[in-house]
Amino acid sequence: MQFVFVIGAPFCGSTAVGNMLNTHPNIFHAGEVDRLKIFARYRDHDQHLTVNGCNLCESHHPRHNCPIWSDYPHIDTHNVHELVRAYKMLTSKSNKNVILDTSKNADWLAWLWQNGLQPCSAIVLSRNPFAFAYSHFKATGQPIWQGIEVWRNIYNHCLRVVLNRGIPLISVKHSDLLENPKHFFDSILMYLHLNGSIDYNNFSKYPCHALGGNVGAFVSYPEFQSEVYIKKEIQEKRFPTEEEISSKSSMSANPMKRTDHQWLKHIPCDEISAAISIPGMVDTMTLLGYDPILIYQQKIEWQKDNLKTT
Repeated sequence: MQFVFVIGAPFCGSTAVGNMLNTHPNIFHAGEVDRLKIFARYRDHDQHLTVNGCNLCESHHPRHNCPIWSDYPHIDTHNVHELVRAYKMLTSKSNKNVILDTSKNADWLAWLWQNGLQPCSAIVLSRNPFAFAYSHFKATGQPIWQGIEVWRNIYNHCLRVVLNRGIPLISVKHSDLLENPKHFFDSILMYLHLNGSIDYNNFSKYPCHALGGNVGAFVSYPEFQSEVYIKKEIQEKRFPTEEEISSKSSMSANPMKRTDHQWLKHIPCDEISAAISIPGMVDTMTLLGYDPILIYQQKIEWQKDNLKTT
């Protein structure tokens, strides 16, 4: 098997991308495996995230009915080699050649790689830093500049982890998914040496046993049960609401019919300018394919268009 890790910041769309890649006959989207109970103690943070089953099976069946995340092995959790073997054993039940882990946790990838999980590769999935900062603000209440620093620090760390270890990587942007999903997925398939295509418009018609992730990536699945899912998420200190689920269930499955432009309305020019001037920010943005000047110009153009309509 080939083990592929999506790494990056929260709110980058990793669960949706994983569920779409899951439509390929050779790819199994495992989800946020670092949340799995037997691995939780090896996380650097969020120790309460101890999911036991996949998002869909756990919400409407007893856990043992999930064909992947069940029958946990009785192992010595102090033995790292046994944990790596458990990881391989559980994911091998998918009968797929490529295991896609969307934990986004670069340290989790490094820990598995150092303890013998091979071959490993990485997909660095980023989102416009200002779109991330606005989502971060809504989730935490922290100011935009602080969200920008979080974004910079996470992606600097992700790049250091994979480059220092010689782990193969590809860097892709969430905006590319929305603008040209075919090219976005073709690039990933080429990187993984896989033929075929991704059925991104109909991903919810394919069996899915992914752990964790954003509620919005699962509402379109016919097995999804919102009340059970919300209860489970609240127990894990994540707080989706019925309104959020209702809003996300009405969104089109086609990525090209979605937008990620809320930040344009809510972040003023002076905050964008100040954020770009944060030390190291321009370097990180350009490494990941973002042009700070174009982003600032995008805000200016949005303001002009908005003034014309008001």
